[in-house]
Amino acid sequence: MADHVRGLLMLSKCLGRLPQGSPIVYLAHDFHMETPYGYLPHVSHGYFERSVRELLRGGAVRLIVTVTLRDKYLYEEEAPGIEVVAFPSVFPPGSPVDLSRKPDDRIVVNMVGTHGPPPAFVSKLSELLRRGGVRFELVSVGGPAPGATYVPNLPRDQFLQRLAEGHAGINYSGSTRLQSGINVKRMDFALAGNVPFSHHLSVTGEPLPREHAFIDAYDLTTKISQFSPGELADWGRENARYVMALHERAVRSLGEAIRGLLRRGGLSRGPAPPARSSGRRACT
Repeated sequence: MADHVRGLLMLSKCLGRLPQGSPIVYLAHDFHMETPYGYLPHVSHGYFERSVRELLRGGAVRLIVTVTLRDKYLYEEEAPGIEVVAFPSVFPPGSPVDLSRKPDDRIVVNMVGTHGPPPAFVSKLSELLRRGGVRFELVSVGGPAPGATYVPNLPRDQFLQRLAEGHAGINYSGSTRLQSGINVKRMDFALAGNVPFSHHLSVTGEPLPREHAFIDAYDLTTKISQFSPGELADWGRENARYVMALHERAVRSLGEAIRGLLRRGGLSRGPAPPARSSGRRACT
């Protein structure tokens, strides 16, 4: 099992030591040629791109698990002949999330502080929402934000339950390029019965029934101000039902792919390629 492109590259030093025919399952968090790794082919003068491509096309990788259908299509072109399964970043809680705690007198807007909007954006959003007469509360989980109720980092189930007390979630990418973590965040908002408001390319991946894109604080204010707390709560419940069904379908698809790999005995299409000589310490 190679977790992330970094795991795949580290495993490349061990291929010569693996038993003949050992299959590799590659858990691809991102498409490796895009952010946050899109700069590597340039700064490494193509070494990164060549290394990953050789690994994917060398016969040892037998299954790629992506986090979106978009990435699945990209990897099918990058590594033809390898089975690719999409497994969206939906991680259900251990116990059901109570979606009945949302207030009806204001719109609670959630942010995740570790990957949240910059302070200037949050300040401008607050100013614009007040100017528009919107009754609202900003909540930042895991990191402080101007004018927002601060909630420290919480265990997973408590984290989702805290998000579930809100109506909307800001999925802020901070860029016009793909960013790490945005798919996990939007699915967490959906699991918690929130309506995600996604910035720029944060909307990539499987569509949610209720999700809105925005380009700046002015645009986000325009969209939030159109809805009541009750409407957002109803749409959030629709999102929660959808992502759980999406997860169940993904579990079945991945299970079928793994069983197929086992039925075939994990036989590779050829001998494992020799370990690459990179001048670094060999696998131990």
